[in-house]
Amino acid sequence: MALLRRVLINIRHPKRILKRGKENKQLGAAPLNPNHDEEVEETVISNGASHLISRNFPSSVQPLNGGCCLFRLPAELLSIIYEYVLTEEKGLFSLCKIPLDNSTWPEQYTQLSSSPHWLIESNMLKYVCRQLYHDTRGLGIRFNKVEFSNRWTYPAYMQFLDFFKMCSPANQQRLCVVITDKDNCIASPRPATQYRGMITEDMLNSIHGMIEFCQEHPKVQVLYRTNLLQFSYQMAITGPALARAFRGIDIHDYRHFGPIIKNEINNIATRLQRGRDADCLDTPNFRFWPMLESWDLETCTVGLRYFLENHGAYPPDWVVHEVAATLALWCYWGL
Repeated sequence: MALLRRVLINIRHPKRILKRGKENKQLGAAPLNPNHDEEVEETVISNGASHLISRNFPSSVQPLNGGCCLFRLPAELLSIIYEYVLTEEKGLFSLCKIPLDNSTWPEQYTQLSSSPHWLIESNMLKYVCRQLYHDTRGLGIRFNKVEFSNRWTYPAYMQFLDFFKMCSPANQQRLCVVITDKDNCIASPRPATQYRGMITEDMLNSIHGMIEFCQEHPKVQVLYRTNLLQFSYQMAITGPALARAFRGIDIHDYRHFGPIIKNEINNIATRLQRGRDADCLDTPNFRFWPMLESWDLETCTVGLRYFLENHGAYPPDWVVHEVAATLALWCYWGL
């Protein structure tokens, strides 16, 4: 356990390993600082009396035959250590740059970061030595979900497709990606009806492309999130249309929604299906989430009622609360 504790400490502080590695061409071949020992106090019981003695232990663990102690651990333990070190709480984010010559997107323009805003290398182990570089290369994709979001005119879905082509066959089978479709034109001066229709068509095209991809690659998990359209529209219309088109289910009781909302749900579901039924489009490895950081049931209930009344629907309170509760489950589990 003492050896494992030292290995974990050194892994969590790769700069410390780099600094000490300059003093030792082969990591762990000798004490990294032989002049510095740490004094450990032990209590020894002898003849019923306890005596406090001091012993000096080297500050680094010496392998018996040279070489790094880390690489002498069993493969199962190494996998646990790598997973612990390389797993990010919020996953990885894809950052891309725009090439000046408007050419195709080469590999170096898509980088994975621990931050969605600037490049922060998540795998510092690969800078320690060649062996760690070889052993940990690509593990970040295996242990984390990868989020792609719109960057300038480079759609999130296209980023993902280009990134997928560059992944190794082994990583292609383990990918879990989040495609965040953020609207970059929210301040459009167009009338609300034109603006809403334009955004909906873009969203439907992206979703259909992802559905076809998921059908071709059943082991890849794709989570689709969008802030296109306002919250109430997603909750009352887009979500039910997706459920009907791709899952063959109705998540709401539409008897109290009025003809306007029901017709719009039917129209979007028909456009989503494009001549195919839900049995052909039901793809378990594709799920849809609204872009919500938190869920306030009371606030969302008020917003939902306001939206329904503006569309000629005046459902009773129990219907609104029931719909809001269903939407809360959707936000938690996905669709």
